[in-house]
Amino acid sequence: MTMRYALLLALSLIAPDVHAQDSSRDVLTRALADATSQAEEMSLNELWGKAYSLSESSLDLEDVNLDALVDEALAIEGRGSGARLFLTALRLEGDEVPYDLLIAQLREIYASDNREHQVAALELLRRDDFRRADSDLLDSLISELLAEAEDIDTQPTVRMEFAVTAHSRGGGADKRASRKVLSGFLQSSDPTLRAKAALSLAEIGDMTTANEELSRLATRPGRDGELAAAYLHTEAVRRHLNREVVNQRKLYAELIESGLNREDDIKDDRVEGLIRLIQARHLEADQLDRERLIEAALAGMLESLDRHSSYMPAKSYGKFTAELQAIYGGIGAYVGIDPDTAIFTITRPIFGGPAYRSHISAGDRIVKIDDWSTIGHSQDDIVRRLKGEPGTDVKIYVWRQGDDPEALDLPTEDMAVTITRELVTIPTVFSEMLPGDIGLIELTQFNEVASREVQSKLDELLEQGARGILLDLRSNPGGLLREARGVADLFLPRRKLVVTTDSRVKEPEELYTRRPSSVPEDMPVVVLVNRHSASASEIVAGALQDHDRAVIIGQRTFGKGSVQNLLPFGQDDVSIDENGNRRHDEWETLSIDHNKDGEFDFAPRVKLTIARYLLPSGRSIHRERDKEGTIKDPGGVQPDKEITPRRWEAWQAKEVLRLTKLKTVKAFAEGHYDRDPGRMAQLAICDDRDTSNYAGFDEFYSGLKTHLTTEDVRFLVRRELRRIIQDERGYEYPKGDFQEDSQVQAALKHFFEGFGEDPMVHPEYASTLLPPDRDALSAPITLATRKQFLRDAHDLLASARLSEEMDEATLEKIEALLEELDS
Repeated sequence: MTMRYALLLALSLIAPDVHAQDSSRDVLTRALADATSQAEEMSLNELWGKAYSLSESSLDLEDVNLDALVDEALAIEGRGSGARLFLTALRLEGDEVPYDLLIAQLREIYASDNREHQVAALELLRRDDFRRADSDLLDSLISELLAEAEDIDTQPTVRMEFAVTAHSRGGGADKRASRKVLSGFLQSSDPTLRAKAALSLAEIGDMTTANEELSRLATRPGRDGELAAAYLHTEAVRRHLNREVVNQRKLYAELIESGLNREDDIKDDRVEGLIRLIQARHLEADQLDRERLIEAALAGMLESLDRHSSYMPAKSYGKFTAELQAIYGGIGAYVGIDPDTAIFTITRPIFGGPAYRSHISAGDRIVKIDDWSTIGHSQDDIVRRLKGEPGTDVKIYVWRQGDDPEALDLPTEDMAVTITRELVTIPTVFSEMLPGDIGLIELTQFNEVASREVQSKLDELLEQGARGILLDLRSNPGGLLREARGVADLFLPRRKLVVTTDSRVKEPEELYTRRPSSVPEDMPVVVLVNRHSASASEIVAGALQDHDRAVIIGQRTFGKGSVQNLLPFGQDDVSIDENGNRRHDEWETLSIDHNKDGEFDFAPRVKLTIARYLLPSGRSIHRERDKEGTIKDPGGVQPDKEITPRRWEAWQAKEVLRLTKLKTVKAFAEGHYDRDPGRMAQLAICDDRDTSNYAGFDEFYSGLKTHLTTEDVRFLVRRELRRIIQDERGYEYPKGDFQEDSQVQAALKHFFEGFGEDPMVHPEYASTLLPPDRDALSAPITLATRKQFLRDAHDLLASARLSEEMDEATLEKIEALLEELDS
């Protein structure tokens, strides 16, 4: 049986008049119409089941958008409450949910006369999905729900449903008002209303208020009695576990204090023995804290496992969560630990941010923050020091290529840059149509909207007539796994394996694409990667490579193919979540205080590697090391075409830094932009590598007194122009600059070879892409190499002079060395 006929059979249970010759859209449209028309007569269980069945069946129908069909159906006025419930439940199963439309539908339902449908609508509003709705819309909804809950003319059981829903959506004041309504019904003379109120209070977590009525209710036969007994049992288990934890912590503390925290047959507790030795012999033993020594031992144990596992003490984790929850600022940069040097490195400054405006560049090493050296510290510790309250200053010491290597450990004041922290907004997707209709999309991080934003940029480029897509994942550190699948969805057909999560303790989990590709199957795709492309970037690049959907160009990726969980090492204190934000706020009352100190305390956390990612071919992308830290397998994704980006030589980098500090190049570019912004905007796209495009360039170059070539200085001028224009237009150029970027040029050559076209027909490429007999992508001969060639030639001549003869082989070697120098 084919997949299509299997799906038709499944849908025939919903729409009996489905025929084999019908299109997928016809089948789904008829099934939706039939189910909607029958909804008024369905029970709620039938209605929810029909919505789920239709949603599941639609996933495997090609080229059909169920969400769009449901939206059209929701727009039809005059439907009954059953049809509205069915369509709303169905739409909640889809993507990009229109919460304003669904809330409007549910308002219509709970304003109807159908009591059962009223309650069902309110129950739907309690789903966590609605937390994503617009805050103003939610505020209005909560006010309306509370007004209904407090309206004495509304039927009492419905009032309680309104109160429970308002509690689920509201903040602290709303929750208190909801509880007040429910608590009031506990005083009712009607036992049915008291029972309903007690069960509602238990549902929202207020067992204390409901306890007495629940205890009476639990002794009665029937569903309500069973439910009350279940709530009480769950509460008793929770209290028992809390007592057990307190007792265990107390026992553990007593055992530690008495030194009897090990079995009699264990003769060698080396951690405990070492602590005692330190306390007995160390010079400053009287100043050492025992807990810190234990935490250091735990940290060392975890760090010995792999580079990504670590231990976070309770106070550190508390500070960590506070920083995540509070309003804080930063310098605005993507960062990472360089895998080759183990030094904290700027992988990319964020456009328009404070680091960018302070001329912090990709590849810069931050070796010191204020008076604190970053060398040897974890990325998390360093990032926490860079973050802080907006408006405060942070002084960083930046080491750049060409600086004295000794300055890595002993930075000097001329390396210092003071940056004022700001709130940073991080754009993650940039696009541009390159000459020849090549659509370039740069994705810098797999955040919550990555796939949606890439889809949007794809739609724009395809509408403009793109013939090929260049996806730039260079320096993308990764992010959410579901978004990696979402981006792969855009390029691969439905039901293609994207990644497998392989764990020692769980069954392998396979993630497949779920929708047809957004990019035509015959359209060429190239993915750019480099050694800072990690995790989700590697998953997408590897999946497209394994399925032969894209050519990968650039450098081997980072090799971050492991999965970490942040696991509690003990139990956090517990507070009553008054505002429903799922975290502790300082003003909230403690319900469980393990150490009875009156303050909310977190348990320590263990960041533990629990699984690894496998690409569709079964290969691992994770960089493997032996016990000594030596790399056994570099991991990562190996590109189909390996292209190393061209870099400044050390003396060039030092000279560029000198000119940057003088700001003369910046002033030259600003002056030209001020005089002719339109012309400069064109040169920012492509200046044909022609210095005559910049009036007065020769005089300017002479005044610099630099050993850089005119081509080097032209590059710097254009770079400054692009920065200026980015600031003016308010968004960033993709980092893939076809005029200067060797990896982008390699991608363009690949596209045009596939098209059977000469890229030189495009004026922008004629002066920037070198012809095939001169490879612009090969690394230039460095100054050090030239010096070595001269030394080798000199040694050969000296040897020949001593022997007073020169054989043919020696002559050929000298000629070859001189030809290399002349090339």
